[in-house]
Amino acid sequence: MTDLHLALIAIGILLIVAVIAYNSWQERQLRRQANSLTTPEIDPLMEAGPTLRQREFEQAVPLAGLSDVHEPLSARDDALGDADFEEYVSEPVKRGSKVATPAQPVEVPELSELPAELESELPAEPAMSAAHTVKPDVKPDAELVPKPTSGPVAASRLASGSAFHPAAQPAAEPESQALEPQALATPALKPSTDITAPEPLPAGIDPRIDLIAQLQFASMDAQQLQDFMQQLTDIEKPLLVYGRGRNTDWQLLHRDTRAEGLQQLACALQLADRSGVISTALLQRFQLLINSLSNSLDAKLQWLPAVANEAGHAEIMHHAQALDAFCVEVDQMISLHLVPSSTLLGSKLRGLAEASGLSLQADGKFHWQDAAGQTQFLLQSESGTPFDNETMRTIIVRGLLLKLDIPHVSDSLEVFNRMILLARQMETALGAHLVDDQQRPLSEAQIDKIRVQLKALHNRMLARGITPGSALAHRLFS
Repeated sequence: MTDLHLALIAIGILLIVAVIAYNSWQERQLRRQANSLTTPEIDPLMEAGPTLRQREFEQAVPLAGLSDVHEPLSARDDALGDADFEEYVSEPVKRGSKVATPAQPVEVPELSELPAELESELPAEPAMSAAHTVKPDVKPDAELVPKPTSGPVAASRLASGSAFHPAAQPAAEPESQALEPQALATPALKPSTDITAPEPLPAGIDPRIDLIAQLQFASMDAQQLQDFMQQLTDIEKPLLVYGRGRNTDWQLLHRDTRAEGLQQLACALQLADRSGVISTALLQRFQLLINSLSNSLDAKLQWLPAVANEAGHAEIMHHAQALDAFCVEVDQMISLHLVPSSTLLGSKLRGLAEASGLSLQADGKFHWQDAAGQTQFLLQSESGTPFDNETMRTIIVRGLLLKLDIPHVSDSLEVFNRMILLARQMETALGAHLVDDQQRPLSEAQIDKIRVQLKALHNRMLARGITPGSALAHRLFS
């Protein structure tokens, strides 16, 4: 080996060491930058948040019954109307198909689009003006409950993959008209004081969203149970069956369950979910199966809600359509766009995301979770391409989406503030821009208006007796 060979080897070793040292220095710089951004001393978004949050929960919302859904809301919240919520908060989650689909990103409101009644909630701004006027066409003493329709209320939900543009929506659609306050005339579900059960219900079902049949009988053999569970497989809506014997706890029954000594059954058919409202044919089939089983067992049968013991199919369908109309009202998702101004490598994105408390999950998205492990919001690629451990090292990210499923979180205002804070951090660290669907910068005034709308949606859910983020809300909005 000549001196030339030795010199070339030494130069190669030095180059390798230099590259390794440079990469380590870059990682330390990125980590130091991320750590400094996750604990800012002052953030204007978080300063504005507490004022709204303090006002948000100062007044308790009565939960006497579902018929009181609109009574606790202030005149300002009532004035928003169904169309206003969809226009100013986000695009509604698609409803009405056999398979539920995720919500689509939506256009963030223009500064002048919010009703004048909400301006008092926001910081004063010289250029702000109210260009939307609500027509007070509802009698003060009228009970506001959704109007039944001839088909599923949610049949006109937006198609998957389309962006929501308020100006492009038809002026008058049958389904949207059914949600106008001045046209609502269907009786609401009975108050909770009328929903009385002969025995305590299993924890997994609730008469606010389920049609429940409780059966008490002397005995039931395993073959009868198996035959009954087989017949229920044709029901294309969420259906839960619980059973218990004397002095035993409720247990969830499945098709292959071989339970002995049963003396009670509780069968719960969910009336609505993100795939839409239950059909009349499906409701009739469920009731026919329950009545047939009750006759064969000589059982005592009790329906919940209590009105189901006296009313026909039409009245129960009115209740189901009212529930679905409520879901259409509040089932919203916030989507924020982050557009990098230069090439963004997946490795850099992952470093910042993990330093900010997000973790990459099996669905290929970064999740921000609470202490109980419940997802609060998501960070994903704008194209929908899932991230994974291998591709994150080499992938080039063209755009990002931050998504918040409003009914699935207990404090949407707090989570929204945290999501905005992360978005602002990424703007600085990644050289990105926070924009709306039209690629326009998202202003602080627009963000403040979204906070006001989140407050109103939260109150509407509480007034209906459904706590945001609860197991009941997850069932209803799934």
